[in-house]
Amino acid sequence: MEEIIDQFTLTKNDLETIVDKIVAELDDGLKGKTSSLKMLPTYAPIPTGNGAGTYMGIDVGGTNLRVLLLDLPEAGVRGELKSVECVMPKTSTTRAEFFGFIAKKIKEFVDDNGLTHKQISAGLTFSFAVEQIAINKGIQVGWSKGWDIKESIGQDIVQIFHEELLAKGVNNVKIVAFINDTVGTFANLAYDDPSCGMGLIFGTGTNGCYIEKTSNFAPEKLKSECKEEYMVVNTEWGGLNFKELKYNKFDDMIDEVSVNKGLHRYEKLISGIYMGWLARLCIRELIKKKVIFPNHLNAEAFSDTPDDTNFDDVKKFSSRHTEVIEDTTLELKRIEAILIKLGITDSTLKEREVLKKVTEAVVKRAGYLSAAATAALCRKMRPYLSDRFTAGIDGTVFEKSVPFKRYYLEGLNLLQPVDKVTCQLSKDGSGLGAVIIAAAVACKQ
Repeated sequence: MEEIIDQFTLTKNDLETIVDKIVAELDDGLKGKTSSLKMLPTYAPIPTGNGAGTYMGIDVGGTNLRVLLLDLPEAGVRGELKSVECVMPKTSTTRAEFFGFIAKKIKEFVDDNGLTHKQISAGLTFSFAVEQIAINKGIQVGWSKGWDIKESIGQDIVQIFHEELLAKGVNNVKIVAFINDTVGTFANLAYDDPSCGMGLIFGTGTNGCYIEKTSNFAPEKLKSECKEEYMVVNTEWGGLNFKELKYNKFDDMIDEVSVNKGLHRYEKLISGIYMGWLARLCIRELIKKKVIFPNHLNAEAFSDTPDDTNFDDVKKFSSRHTEVIEDTTLELKRIEAILIKLGITDSTLKEREVLKKVTEAVVKRAGYLSAAATAALCRKMRPYLSDRFTAGIDGTVFEKSVPFKRYYLEGLNLLQPVDKVTCQLSKDGSGLGAVIIAAAVACKQ
């Protein structure tokens, strides 16, 4: 067991080295040099509270689709919010299936809310890698979170949406702002808190954006004119890839069978869709060595197959079960109850202790690595922003995993005085942020 835990252990020196490396990757990406970070300009205006009206938000995530309608009656004030949410079907393997499903749900929302004859400006949040050409135009450059639909690569996502909406008979919804979920998370908090300097996602996948000086971009990275002194940059930090991240054999096992082998290595270390899978692989190793659960090598609870994108499979030990780390009962009864639900009815206290320690090692590393990336953004912004600023954070892992959040904040404290950055949940930020950016854009048109 100790050998496995050692493979997930990061010292303060390890973390400081990783921060240095991430900062270098950020700089190289901005300058157009070789980097594992795309550093994509977003052209998104910083929210100011202007743009009274009613706006739609379309939030396409790795797991769920949400459609929102928010009334902004006056500057800085939020009014009535209507929304609907559904799971994105993993059976969608073509462009027509994926985007057609979304258009169908938007039509249902428009019809159900009596919006058929009203012109609506909408903001679109798309949680996948896109090269932003303008605020309302973006070329998809990649997929993540278990999706891989090659037909849309190289295509303008906004145009695809408008085509699919028209095909469903929706001609009154115009997408005026196209952002990704991190920018939405940033915008949602920045609307209320001007000190917000970054938007972070820790959920099914992971990403970060932050405020950068426009003059720091290499000219060739800007596809259209930007007159603003500062711009939000989408790092696509899930793609971070360098040896200092200290990949272990379990990381390599996941990468080897993933749909995007060799890509998004950082995301595979920390995000919700992978944490439970990593823990299961470690547990299977111990089962094979007859350290724990010797009679359960073939148990579905410890399957070596990937999680579903909602990482909530009731038959597997998944990322939602990281709560086992919080079990402080004398006999680890909470862990025993979880195992019984997963079909493991004969666990011993020693086995439960091992399970807890292994899971803790996986989650602690994820929290520490997430803190390292956050600290790198803080260091990057410090020369030109206030010494103290807020990070808007969204995602089910940050919101619901108590141990992840604890280790994330612990990692931040190791790397810098924790009072210099305030971490605040930007709840439903990706969808609400799309609405707010749409309002900011519409009021300038």
